[in-house]
Amino acid sequence: MQRVPPTASLRINFPAPWRLARGVLAPTLLAPALLAATLGSGCLKVDDTNPPEATHSAVPGTSGELLARYVTAMGGEAKLRGIEGRTIEADLILSLGQDCSDGEAGCIPDGSKGTFVLHSTADGRMYRRVSVGTLVDERGFDGKVGWQIQPDPPRVLLDDPSVAATLLEDALLHWYFDLAQREIIPELQPPRDADEAGEVRPLDGVLWQRKAKDLPHRERWFDRSSGLLHEEIELDGEPGAQARRVVSYTDYKDVDGIKMAHHIVQVITQGDHQQKLDFQVTKIEHKTLAGGLFQIPQLAAPAPTPDPFISALATAKAEYTADPKSATGSIAYARAAWAASHFDAAQAAAERTLKIDKREPEAMWLLARISVMKGKWSQAKRWVKQAASAGFDPRQRDMVLAAIKLHKRDYASAAKLYDKAGATSLAQRYQAFEGKPFLLSQGSAPCRASLPLLPGFPAAVIEVEVEGEKLRLLVDTTAPDLIVGPRTATRLVLTSDTRTSLGPDKAPIGHGKLDELSLGDMTVLNLPVDIYPEEAFAGLAAGIAIDGVLGTRIFQDGILRFDVPGGRLDYVRGTAKCRAETKKLQTGKPVRFWLHQTHAIYMRAHFGSLEGLYLFNTGMRGAGITASDHTYGRAGVAPPPLQPGRASYVNVDTFRLGSDIKLGTLRGAYGYMQDQVTGDQFRFDGMIGYEAVADRSYAIDYPGREVYFSAPTATAK
Repeated sequence: MQRVPPTASLRINFPAPWRLARGVLAPTLLAPALLAATLGSGCLKVDDTNPPEATHSAVPGTSGELLARYVTAMGGEAKLRGIEGRTIEADLILSLGQDCSDGEAGCIPDGSKGTFVLHSTADGRMYRRVSVGTLVDERGFDGKVGWQIQPDPPRVLLDDPSVAATLLEDALLHWYFDLAQREIIPELQPPRDADEAGEVRPLDGVLWQRKAKDLPHRERWFDRSSGLLHEEIELDGEPGAQARRVVSYTDYKDVDGIKMAHHIVQVITQGDHQQKLDFQVTKIEHKTLAGGLFQIPQLAAPAPTPDPFISALATAKAEYTADPKSATGSIAYARAAWAASHFDAAQAAAERTLKIDKREPEAMWLLARISVMKGKWSQAKRWVKQAASAGFDPRQRDMVLAAIKLHKRDYASAAKLYDKAGATSLAQRYQAFEGKPFLLSQGSAPCRASLPLLPGFPAAVIEVEVEGEKLRLLVDTTAPDLIVGPRTATRLVLTSDTRTSLGPDKAPIGHGKLDELSLGDMTVLNLPVDIYPEEAFAGLAAGIAIDGVLGTRIFQDGILRFDVPGGRLDYVRGTAKCRAETKKLQTGKPVRFWLHQTHAIYMRAHFGSLEGLYLFNTGMRGAGITASDHTYGRAGVAPPPLQPGRASYVNVDTFRLGSDIKLGTLRGAYGYMQDQVTGDQFRFDGMIGYEAVADRSYAIDYPGREVYFSAPTATAK
């Protein structure tokens, strides 16, 4: 699952660290009272009684002396410490070096005018707002966490904790006091004779850094004659691709007895690109600021939005009803029903289409895919072959036939079909099983086998044996077979027959086979194994101390019951002789499901009044459900603050499996899903994790395509 990537609401081309960590305009660039350092002693001691205008001529001997000159020039320590809050308002002109001739929405042409407001406090909190035309950018820092509001779609984006020290330095109103408490070490720099603009003037500077070395490279330069801050230089980014930021402070005026710059110009240069922001201060006010101004905003719940899949289905159905003899209207209705995951309606519409036009290949193709999902193998083969003969791509026929072979665990035949379809990597993956069929035997118990679940785990974790080695495996409905990491593979002497790429600069997945796996009384022969890179496997295991993941494809001939509260995993073979044992597990309320590809269980659920199709994922940890941003929006759920690399959650008060199995209040993971359709182009609203049903048992009846959920167990762990 992937988190929503933050984006700047004003299109200003800062390098990535600026965009993600500090937003469009960094507060250090905008107000002189937010920029600088304090003495190593932690407090400046200067005579600030009616401080005279500074007229220094000598080079300061220490950074402390230089900063003391600045405090005196500003108005003295007593006056500065008496200020708890400051508000600055300014007009601004932006020159961002952008070509807006193409009329792209959101592009800001050079010379655009806007307004700027900054609130900052002595204890290091900050809020600022930039408006340019209809675009607004808001950012704040509550003393610990930085945030910004993304307007479209509305989001509160939190800064990474790694930049908290930088944000605090940016937000501090009196940056020049209490240096030791923040472990700031200002280093005096050799003096300069001119500023960045080439104007001749003696400048004395300090390099601003913390003991932890966690701040960007920042230099502050002071006019020797006046003692006031004149220029800042900051470098950000990797060497060779750094952005160089220069801020100049001029036009100092007296405000409440304190010297404040009223003209501030920021220039950012990166390579050949340059951006300029020119601020003309219009108002400065000193007052105590309300704390709520800086707190992380809570967005209001949005108005529920229409479901586009259901709307499209209703339109297609109305057009079909108006002209039921039209093959075009009938297949359009079938297509819309498939997209909305109304598979029964799609099947009925496709069948009606063939009564009008018996050679319609898309109708045959839909019927083939629906038959596969229902486990109707003979029907699926008939429909897919007819679709190919009617003009549908024969390679797609072979892909479907290969998937049917995988459902039957005939890996060698699947390899040949994949090779015929041109799916070379899949063919190679299963060629190792030539002449070695999959086999699951149940030993002394011909019908039912039970395995104890390991205590202390919130999910279904079992212990298995491989050549004398004990392994802890998480039983996961979204995995096809066995997944292990490289270290476990080495212990088991497993080799990769083929590999699949995960993308550029990523280690590939290895594929092999395990000759024998013991599951209590059950024995599995010739089981496919995926060997994930260790870092990917750690994420897959979701932090649980396990050796691997066991997919449920091996159990698809029968019924598999998860009873985490009772500590058992039960399996009954789906044969006529085992019907009595099967019925013992078919208790509770059934929810129908569709088996997609070879192992993915999709079931209907209701998020409030909103229907949807959800993947049932017994390996998903950390939340009861996750849903796409689109689904949350349609359900009227406000997005929580989002932070890179960290989970964000919402409360889901009303969620039902099927139509009437109501679950308790769930924790919903937010920001992990952007797609709302599967690769097969039907709707996909989210996932249901094991935490959602941890208080009950549930039996997956694969042949019957239903999951039986028990009532909540009072003794659930």
